[in-house]
Formats: sequence, structure tokens, C-alpha cells
Amino acid sequence: MAATHEISDRITPWLRLLPLAAWPLIAGTLLLLNAAGLLPAPHRVPVPGEALLRVVWFIFLVPLLVLPFVAVWGWRLTRVRSDGIVLQASDGFLSDTIALSYIGGISEDRSRLLRIVTLSCDRDTPWGMQIRFLAPLRGDVPAGEEHPTVTALKAAVRRARP
Repeated sequence: MAATHEISDRITPWLRLLPLAAWPLIAGTLLLLNAAGLLPAPHRVPVPGEALLRVVWFIFLVPLLVLPFVAVWGWRLTRVRSDGIVLQASDGFLSDTIALSYIGGISEDRSRLLRIVTLSCDRDTPWGMQIRFLAPLRGDVPAGEEHPTVTALKAAVRRARP
């Protein structure tokens, strides 16, 4: 059996937590700017002690309320490994092995630095008929050009399909 290698980026599991980490950072920064009087006058809010406590609770409560939505949307990104014959996909909770011959199509969002690759499967998987993963981050792939991982994966799928 051939050795498997990761074709998704290693930051994929951490990318799921980005919205949860970003909210307290943004809210905390705004709170500090407000307290320092650096916000423009129309946006500045006087924050006495009790109101400050409410704001701090809000900063930590919102991420807990957002967690279910992040879990449903953001956690659909999977980690994908391949040995040239099959793909092993996992989201940390569910996993599946899919033969490359069952991959019907491969597309990617080329407009961003973070390239989300979508594999359309000919059979159902735990994530539906599509598997999404983050292609490895590379600064040498300009927007609009195909990612080398996608090119290699398309070639492997062509070889595997009858």
C-alpha cells in the first residue's frame, strides 16, 4: 500500500475556530479604544463600572451563542489524505474513505488566498455529495490560477476513472 500524504492544509481544524477567536479580539479592541477615548465622538460610549461588566459578559456570551452556527457551517471543512488510490476524509468527528474513481468533479474558489476545494462525489458521504477542504497555503499561486494540489488531484482522478 502506498504511503498517504495530506492534501488539505494543516490549519483546517484551526480555521473552524477563527470566527470564535475573532469576535472577542474585535470586541475587546473596540472596548479598549472606547475606554481610551480613541473612537470618533458619535461612536464613543461612556462605560461606568456596571456597564463595563455587562460589556465584558457580552463579549464572552456572543461566541457561545455563535458556536452552534460555526459548528454547522465552518466545521464542514475536512482534512483530506490520499495514497493515490483512495481519499481519506475526516472532520474530527466523522471519517470516510472514498475511492478516487468516485470523484465526479473538482472545483476551487480561485478568488481568495484561502483556496476552498470542493470534491463532488458520485456516492453519498457523511458530508453529503460534496467534500470541502482547504488547499495548502501557497503564496506563489496567483488568484485565478489553478492550485497545484488541484491539478495533481485532477490527474489522479483521471487515472483512477475508467
